[in-house]
Amino acid sequence: MRLLLLFAFLTSVSSLKILGIFPYAGKSHFVVFEVLLRELAKRGHQVTVVSEFPQKRSLQNYKDIALEQSPNVEIINIPDMPPPFLRKYAILKYLAQAAWETCDKLNQKSMQDLIKTTEKYDLLLIEYFNTDCFLGFAHKFKVPFIGLSSCYDMPWVGERVANPTNPAYIPNHFANFDVHMNFWERLENTILYLYTNIIYSTLMQGDEIAKKYFGDDLPPLHVLARNTSLFLVNTLPALNGARPKVPSFVEVGGMNINKPKQVSPTVYDMWEIKDVKLDAEDD
Repeated sequence: MRLLLLFAFLTSVSSLKILGIFPYAGKSHFVVFEVLLRELAKRGHQVTVVSEFPQKRSLQNYKDIALEQSPNVEIINIPDMPPPFLRKYAILKYLAQAAWETCDKLNQKSMQDLIKTTEKYDLLLIEYFNTDCFLGFAHKFKVPFIGLSSCYDMPWVGERVANPTNPAYIPNHFANFDVHMNFWERLENTILYLYTNIIYSTLMQGDEIAKKYFGDDLPPLHVLARNTSLFLVNTLPALNGARPKVPSFVEVGGMNINKPKQVSPTVYDMWEIKDVKLDAEDD
């Protein structure tokens, strides 16, 4: 009996209450994080997820806080896009517009209830993309938080975990340069690095909206962001190039790729029969 009680105690203390916040209306983003969230729930943690993509079937230890569906999910009208040489600068306009639309979701009832809740959490998982206005929840719950990126890290994110972002040898996310840049590419890469950071801090970060919902005592979001405990990035050195990384900057490229499924014997037999028929015709 004592052994059973000890086992129950150890099991309970190892389980965390985790809040995941992924308000961006991008399914391609969420599928990267979903695998991690489901696995955490599978391992016994109590996972609450804020997103526009609730689970179709209820999962043990997994609770959805569903946001209202955005009318346009990852829809960009290609003819409206500028030529490729200007696109790297103009894309910030689309991200800024999406940032304001994302921050406005704090006005939804589900978010207002979460802001007012007395529920306690042990850890916060949050997407680092085009705004930080939801970082107000880290301040509210006073918990450590982990940032996640579904793609190459944004130019304004590295400094919050003190990761090197020197534009002389680290290509900007929007530049589409090879890791071996010539002088002119390095020059444009530096200009683009400064441009993207200015646009982010002035148009996308979301301090004004965050204070509207979390209160005037909310610290500046860039200050909150520097308390990031860990940053998980969906990149791989083999695909994205080698670069210096601090221990809190962890590449998890392919995290969302499931184990390959075994080919059905029926399908295999069909191909085998087809090959035999082709061989017979050749004869």
